[in-house]
Amino acid sequence: GNIIVCKGTGQVGINIGWTTGAHIMGNIVYNSAAGTNSGIKFDNMSNSTAFNNLVVGFSGTGGEGITVGNNVLVGHNAFYNCTANYTVADVTDIDLTANDVTLGANPFNDAANGDFSLTAAAKAALRSAGWPAAYLGAHANTDPHVTIGALQYLSLIHISEPTRPY
Repeated sequence: GNIIVCKGTGQVGINIGWTTGAHIMGNIVYNSAAGTNSGIKFDNMSNSTAFNNLVVGFSGTGGEGITVGNNVLVGHNAFYNCTANYTVADVTDIDLTANDVTLGANPFNDAANGDFSLTAAAKAALRSAGWPAAYLGAHANTDPHVTIGALQYLSLIHISEPTRPY
């Protein structure tokens, strides 16, 4: 549910270095300056994942939504205004990028002024692909449930503690 804002062309939104088991999920990475680097970048790691991220604005020369090294499971991400959605050097596990969403218009109501709530068109496009009705950290009225995959709506049981005399 993080919102990461880059304001420089060469900046990387999320950079994962030499590690194993990084899970990058549910983030918005936004670049207001036509980024020439990567929204999310994995360097020399293994057994990592990148799912359900929304990457916007890496549209400069060489700009990429997500750069993947090896042994990273990627897919179910959304992109707008990126020169390339991915650079995938060697995904040896599973490539789920066919389940990505490429948005045709700016998904945010007013990102320049810090309003990362989704437009009606973005909500419709993402919801049709099984994304939450309002994207994670981007809106106060967030419905955090996905409608695809093994984990969908959960039943929550509320157990009240008995009242105690004071």
